[in-house]
Amino acid sequence: MDKKTAIDLLGGTIPAAANSLGTSYQAVKKWPDPLSPRIADRVIAHLARTKLTQKAMDKLTKQSGDSPAPVTPRPLAETAVARPAVAARAA
Repeated sequence: MDKKTAIDLLGGTIPAAANSLGTSYQAVKKWPDPLSPRIADRVIAHLARTKLTQKAMDKLTKQSGDSPAPVTPRPLAETAVARPAVAARAA
């Protein structure tokens, strides 16, 4: 997604885009063109939460060339953090 398209979708101006995303004017002004996948995902996610239909979301996702990475759940045993047993303190 290019920077101009993202700003247009978020209100048309840099201040409107920044306000829409809850970030600063300077942060939006420093966006690269084309947007990095992280920033493009943030823009698309905001639009999905606020005003886009599924058809428009599909079009945006295809236009940006970014497809979300599939999430493969791992078994609980792999995600749990092993904690050593705490010995009782002798007083």
